[in-house]
Amino acid sequence: MDVAVLGFGPAGLYVAGKLAAEGLDVTLLGSPLRAFPEFMHWETVNEFQIRDFVLNEIQRAAVFSPDFRLTEKTLHGAIINTQALLDDLTFRAARYGADILAEAQVTFLKRGGLSITWLDRVLKVEPEFVVVEASEGQPVPAIRTCRVPTNPDSIEFYGSSGMWVLPAGREAIVEGSTRMAWHKFVNSAILEVGRLQLPPKRELRQGNLFRVGRAAGQVSGPGWLMEEGLYAGKMLAEALIQHFEGSESAESGPDGAGLETYTRYQKKELLKTFLGSNPGPGNREVI
Repeated sequence: MDVAVLGFGPAGLYVAGKLAAEGLDVTLLGSPLRAFPEFMHWETVNEFQIRDFVLNEIQRAAVFSPDFRLTEKTLHGAIINTQALLDDLTFRAARYGADILAEAQVTFLKRGGLSITWLDRVLKVEPEFVVVEASEGQPVPAIRTCRVPTNPDSIEFYGSSGMWVLPAGREAIVEGSTRMAWHKFVNSAILEVGRLQLPPKRELRQGNLFRVGRAAGQVSGPGWLMEEGLYAGKMLAEALIQHFEGSESAESGPDGAGLETYTRYQKKELLKTFLGSNPGPGNREVI
């Protein structure tokens, strides 16, 4: 086995599918996710060729200041059928040859291998690389879904509560407080109040183990899971492909330039970008 991927989020699925398409021996482990529609910049929709999963095209964003004064900023994007996209990424990984062990439980071994419990069987494997996409972390309370009657061609952001309000009739992940939701959005229907797991900040690489997406702190949380996860997964997948193809330069050391570039990757706060100049995903920084 070349690579074991733990997690069924966008980052892990992208890595698994991309490496499997390159002919690598990939095993995907973990539990499939239940996901709600999210906003995604139009540049991302085009780059990852996912127009088939667009539910609503968004032409503008209404931004409310902390004192609820309305300002407007142009923002071209879309509401994506996140669950359908995750299912498609899983199907593609399988079609390219990745082995998928859904609902497998994994325990790390001291030697860097994995002990896997799946269908009442215990398997022990030692892949060259292990990619961890999902991770438990610090729980925080948050509203998970809501419905709000709003303009179908816009999204609204309430800066005082950190809450995304997406088009009417759509279930979507939003963030904020229940008190703010009930008092300011009297026509909204809170469908679920849950707890988010925010992972602790960890190294992106430890030996043959790589962290990506939520496990690496590269995903902001509600509303950005798919977009940030796809970009993080793409960066790691390209670095690993370079490594397996032997295209790393000898001067870059034993890990190679691609893997070293990934370990220096830090996410850019998309929420701050949205409230600022919003240069788009194509201008993300590698530091």
